[in-house]
Amino acid sequence: MKINIQNASKIQSILAAANGRAAAHTYSTATEIIALADRAERELLGLLPKKSAPGATYRSESGGTVASAYKYARATTTVAMVRRGAGWYLASAVATEAGRTTHGSQLTLTAEQDRQAVGRWRKHGVAATTTATA
Repeated sequence: MKINIQNASKIQSILAAANGRAAAHTYSTATEIIALADRAERELLGLLPKKSAPGATYRSESGGTVASAYKYARATTTVAMVRRGAGWYLASAVATEAGRTTHGSQLTLTAEQDRQAVGRWRKHGVAATTTATA
């Protein structure tokens, strides 16, 4: 389902089904998911032109980091989104558990997108360097 304000009630229902009664460290509103899609779009367009965006995926786990004194597992929500031609679509929302830290967010490019992004970096004078070790 496309992530936008028109689908907010549907997104809210999907989150409620995934979270059950958990609320404290979860994604629980459509507004949070829309904000994630906006962040994913900014990250992606920082690497590629918009026409090359479809096919990328974005995964995010709610909850962030809690104090080191927090020793119990806590309920979180992990959402997966895929970028299509018309924007970001919600692929899944599942309940997960985390300890003190979560996995955060990750943008994943297709092999072709990766090739294009590396080409853009090199064109603008940015090159990866490696250090050889013996």
